[in-house]
Amino acid sequence: MKQNNRNVLKRKQLIINWFCHKTIPKLLAIILWGWLIYKLFSVTFEEYSLKKHGIVTNAVITDTRAGGSKGQIKCYYIFTVNGNEYSGNNSDADYKIGDTIRIVYKKDNPEVNRDYKSIK
Repeated sequence: MKQNNRNVLKRKQLIINWFCHKTIPKLLAIILWGWLIYKLFSVTFEEYSLKKHGIVTNAVITDTRAGGSKGQIKCYYIFTVNGNEYSGNNSDADYKIGDTIRIVYKKDNPEVNRDYKSIK
């Protein structure tokens, strides 16, 4: 009986070890790759959608800041759609506070917007 219990415990331990060392890393790798592919295609799809169906309007630069590890200049802008104010940003160092720029946004979701120059 003791020998049988030991064998059962040993089998359970082997199954647990196999699951922890083989299955979990594979699942994590699949999840990571799936997330990366989703992010890649969602950004690409947004760019395509804005290029084909986006609405072009004017926005005003409200702030510029250096940021990130490379000190890249980010410009922040605001624009109005149907009385609602929306914002966005880009990485164009040529803009100054108060400049008016052209942006493009999704008609059904103006929070998705880009500098018009970036998607031409």
